[in-house]
Amino acid sequence: MNIIEYQDTLDNYADYPTDLGPFYLILNTQAHLGKLSEKLKDVMDKDILDIDAKDKTNLSITIGDLISNLTFMASSLGLSLQDILALNLRKLSLIKTQKLKEKTKAENS
Repeated sequence: MNIIEYQDTLDNYADYPTDLGPFYLILNTQAHLGKLSEKLKDVMDKDILDIDAKDKTNLSITIGDLISNLTFMASSLGLSLQDILALNLRKLSLIKTQKLKEKTKAENS
């Protein structure tokens, strides 16, 4: 499944007060981020080599909840997730290029 299909399919599962749209979704995203923080804390309390399939499944489910909330938010704002991701990659590329230029300049000083 590609990202466009994901966003289109996910719209069939939207179960939130759409009149509140992104305002509801940002609060829900924050709640899921809190859950992810708790799960990560539990995992990090273990020896890193002891992360088992159950931990990975729990983390994956919670990360999926975050992704779906952010995708719902994008849809509610009329934004394409594919466009968002492409823009984000361009931004990260520019940041990396700038950091490399600064590093090169510092090394040559």
